[in-house]
Amino acid sequence: MKSARSASLKLALVGLKGFEDYYPSEISGGMQKRAGLSRAMALGSADTFFRRTFGGLDPISSRLLDDLILDLRDNLAPPS
Repeated sequence: MKSARSASLKLALVGLKGFEDYYPSEISGGMQKRAGLSRAMALGSADTFFRRTFGGLDPISSRLLDDLILDLRDNLAPPS
């Protein structure tokens, strides 16, 4: 149960609250990218590298995803 709550929290952080039971084929490309980001956070990786993060997205969605990544970095990273 704890891991389900953790997964729900990570999905909520990327704007996907309520999409816990959806398959990738049932959500948009931008939502798939955000789901991947939440998965990386759930795995607890200290560093996450992005390669072709915005491939296949329109410029507006790409910018929104970029802003989300920067916001998460600024608000969730431990103080240095």
